[in-house]
Amino acid sequence: MKVINSKYMMLILAASLIVTGSAFAQQGKMHSEGMEKQCMSGMGHGKHMPMIPGMTEQQKEQMEQLRTEHLKVMLPLKNQLQEKMVRLHTLSTAEKVNMNDINKKIEEIGELKIKMMKEQAAHRQDIRKLLTEEQRVMFDMHPMSHQARPHMN
Repeated sequence: MKVINSKYMMLILAASLIVTGSAFAQQGKMHSEGMEKQCMSGMGHGKHMPMIPGMTEQQKEQMEQLRTEHLKVMLPLKNQLQEKMVRLHTLSTAEKVNMNDINKKIEEIGELKIKMMKEQAAHRQDIRKLLTEEQRVMFDMHPMSHQARPHMN
């Protein structure tokens, strides 16, 4: 009975991973196409600049510096997250599944996602500090970028 239940659980877990993975892959493709169209149509202020009217060159430079600093912080976190997700998959598909190990890995993933979201929130506030009141309103009207949106993996 235990063997059937654990195999059934593994099948459900594998199916859910496949479904969520393909959904996020499609979402990423749609987002990149939208950004490409936005930049090509001249609506954006550059490859990574949000649509904020009246930005000075100094603001653009400062935003680019903030972006570079933010990417330096986020890259190792994203790498760690990917490693933990792979390890979770390995733990979940082992011959003898240890739920304590799986639960610990899930906790680690959650803690890392929280840390990433806090970094993203701080980065967004740093950008807001550079803007005038009118620019902040425009910035706040736009949803967070694809990278800043919390993922529900």
